[in-house]
Amino acid sequence: MKFLIIAILVFLSSCTTHRKPIKLTGYPKLEQQAKAPQKIIDPKYFSPYKLERSRVDVGDELEISVFGQDNTLSSVTVAPDGKVYYLYGVTVQGAGLFIEEIADSIKIKLNKLFNNPEVSILPQKVHSSNFSIIGKIRAPGQYKLLSSLTLRQAINQAGGLTDGVFRGTTVKVASLKKSFIIRDEKKIPVNFHALIEKGDASQNVFIHPGDYIYIASGLSQEVYIMGAVTSAYPAAYNDEMTIISLLASNGSGLKKSAYIKQVLILRGDLQDPVVYQIDLAAVLNGDEHDIYLQPGDIIFVPEKPYKFLAELTELACNVFASSFGRRLGRDFSEDVLGLEAE
Repeated sequence: MKFLIIAILVFLSSCTTHRKPIKLTGYPKLEQQAKAPQKIIDPKYFSPYKLERSRVDVGDELEISVFGQDNTLSSVTVAPDGKVYYLYGVTVQGAGLFIEEIADSIKIKLNKLFNNPEVSILPQKVHSSNFSIIGKIRAPGQYKLLSSLTLRQAINQAGGLTDGVFRGTTVKVASLKKSFIIRDEKKIPVNFHALIEKGDASQNVFIHPGDYIYIASGLSQEVYIMGAVTSAYPAAYNDEMTIISLLASNGSGLKKSAYIKQVLILRGDLQDPVVYQIDLAAVLNGDEHDIYLQPGDIIFVPEKPYKFLAELTELACNVFASSFGRRLGRDFSEDVLGLEAE
């Protein structure tokens, strides 16, 4: 008995199957789902941001000088009226213009004092160069973009992704598959999972002023495992979760009576769920594909084989309702009462 349980747990923690996990696409036969082609990111998003190509705004600080001329260096702040007030009584429009446009305007006015003056303007503090990053990040907020910065660098600058503790276990609380970046009210088709988990440089776009980065939460939903297991429990859903990774990472032992050739996955409405029957023994042996899970999935391990799937499904639904129904109802009530109190 002990040998059987230990053997199964060894399989769960160290098994490397020959087949890649798949998404469920039908019942009773499981077919591998064709992956949607990865959207190609427009090359323009891989152009690094340059301060001199940002339009100047009120409150920006500029360092202005005339090349080769002494006593012409001056730090000025774009005034509330949008003007730049430089030395020698020179006043030009600043807000809304590019650096080189302001330099040209100053040059025209300095032609009376210098022979073909070469005006240099260096941005010191540009208030309009902020970008935002929020969600499951250690230090969410608004950041100044003072030099070229990639998306991965921006995430690192904000402290990296947040970890959390769920039922005593440290878990990743960010859902990279639901995370996104928006520029000019359009979502850039970045695959955050490929970027962060796989280091895919083809997804590492450059950040520009006004970018909005959102790292989604993966803890808003759970998956449930019950039946012939030593402990029935809800587990925090995270990206790339499969049946094997769920069992291995959460350390749920299987009872000696577990019949793992007829494991069920219930998905969707509990009153009329979509049901998949999985041969977990074949998965562990590498003869069948491991299965990707989705938030809300219910995994039921029976204690004996069932001739009729409908009977086993009804049992699984009843066990779920009795095991988790009260807890879910309590959590829902607490959430509602909390919102009403606010």
